[in-house]
Amino acid sequence: MTGPTKGNARRQPGEATNQNIKRDHSTKQDMIAAILRARSLNTFEAIREGDTCLHSTVSTLRGLGYVIHDQWEDVETRFGRTVRVKRYRVLRGPEV
Repeated sequence: MTGPTKGNARRQPGEATNQNIKRDHSTKQDMIAAILRARSLNTFEAIREGDTCLHSTVSTLRGLGYVIHDQWEDVETRFGRTVRVKRYRVLRGPEV
């Protein structure tokens, strides 16, 4: 197997740690919103955070008033193929 695994993965410079984010939020939507405030996510990265359906969570957050930017990107899979996925980033939280 090539590349880092969960146990030996290294963070990229400036990448936020999610350990505190996960402990402080009770729902998946709260957790993903907190992560998206710190950094952007695509579907493969979201799976590592426990969200297997990121586009649905983003839709829910948008319904709650979050302004979320999305952009297509090409990502190489572990099988050597390239797939297009969206990268999401929070621009603004809900207006209260």
